[in-house]
Amino acid sequence: MAEEDVALWKLGAEPSAGQAKTAVVRIADNPALKADLEGVGLYARPGGKGYLVVSSQGNNSYALFRREGDHAYVGSFAAVADGAAGIDGISETDGLEVTSASLGAGLEGGAFVAQDGRNVSPPENQNFKLVPWSAIAKALKLD
Repeated sequence: MAEEDVALWKLGAEPSAGQAKTAVVRIADNPALKADLEGVGLYARPGGKGYLVVSSQGNNSYALFRREGDHAYVGSFAAVADGAAGIDGISETDGLEVTSASLGAGLEGGAFVAQDGRNVSPPENQNFKLVPWSAIAKALKLD
């Protein structure tokens, strides 16, 4: 769970878990994070592995943390503009989702989708941007 200007929290999913929460990371402890933290997604891999993905709205980026163990910070990425294709970058994200399921040609390793709150080139209403997980994995040299 993301608390906008405080931390990314881990909570138990079972009803008996109560309301106890543990910080995965506090904004103050990781310079890659800038408030507000908004969307959170889980890129699930076999054996309880994978990545937590959280939007860092204050610097228009996305941070990855290991799902397992101590949830170590892996790295961050941003989806930037491609003027030749007429697509602007992703900014002011209020929500995201990620999947490791194969979604067909070009998305065999899954996908990341984020709400883009501000489109400037060209000026448009908010929309959603889709990024192949393979592009993120390549950029961050993920296993």
